Amino acid sequence: MVSFEIVDGDDIDYEMFASLQREAYKELLSNLKVSNNFMTPMFYRWKFHPPAGTAKIAIVKKGERLISTNAMIPVKLQMGKYKIQGWQATDAATLKTERRKGYSSRCLQLFTQILKTNEIIFVFPNKSSAPYAEKLGFHSKGVITTWVKPAILLNKKVSENVIRVTKFGKEQDVLAEKLVDTNKVIISRVADYLNWRYVDHPIYKYTLFVYRDAKEQQGYGVVRKLEAIGHTIAVVMELWGLQPKIKIELLRSITAWAIEQGIKKIVLQENSQSLLSGLKAGFIAVPHWILPKKQILMAHAAPGELSEKFIRSKWRIQTGDWDGL
Repeated sequence: MVSFEIVDGDDIDYEMFASLQREAYKELLSNLKVSNNFMTPMFYRWKFHPPAGTAKIAIVKKGERLISTNAMIPVKLQMGKYKIQGWQATDAATLKTERRKGYSSRCLQLFTQILKTNEIIFVFPNKSSAPYAEKLGFHSKGVITTWVKPAILLNKKVSENVIRVTKFGKEQDVLAEKLVDTNKVIISRVADYLNWRYVDHPIYKYTLFVYRDAKEQQGYGVVRKLEAIGHTIAVVMELWGLQPKIKIELLRSITAWAIEQGIKKIVLQENSQSLLSGLKAGFIAVPHWILPKKQILMAHAAPGELSEKFIRSKWRIQTGDWDGL
């Protein structure tokens, strides 16, 4: 008999959870030439305890055997002066022998049923699960474009206003409020969230940059090295600035870092950058059909005036909003 249960992130068997994740993703990650060694109990304990609260986990068992899981991680969503609770659905995994039985879509449905007033759940589904999410009432918020540029600097001088830091401080909280768009939904970029996401990450190492003039911090960037499919690339997780020129200066420093690392390509995922602004920064948009995964964002809102307002609005998404990197 198959059973479904939603449990708190404090109440799961992390050894069992990590074991299922490794088994379920073993073949996919092997094809991408990516190790599954990061899928440890320590990793999931960190991941399921962000500053916004504790994750909810969907557990699917056949008898006493764990055969499928899904999770939703809490984040704070913001648009203008409004903030609401958001949940990112992630870590959907089913043993190979138990697939195509609707377990993942059933878990996603259960998540939508436990949302409270004015809450939103969002997901980056693959091409197989996107139709099921749509049937559950998820709205497409568009495709996240992948941009790539060569790690080349014709003028190797970088701005003195851009410095590397080891963590984000109170200045980031001030900047986060200035980055908010009155017409677009973003994940709140406060210091607690960014430090959890990048500084406290138990597996991956990220390099942090901030742009600061004599008065205040006006932008920031985050980058990491990634090895996949036989290539080493620099992945820009975050690139935010109060003005376009600030983002350009941050990108120059990130490019200099990539050159130091012997990396030849820089990749950014961003859905609010026009083709022209991308070209000005040296980026070329990659056709979606070339990529291993077409990055789509879908969201579902619980009843509520604010959640309905958020679900109707455009969203601004960058690489780091997806939990996979």
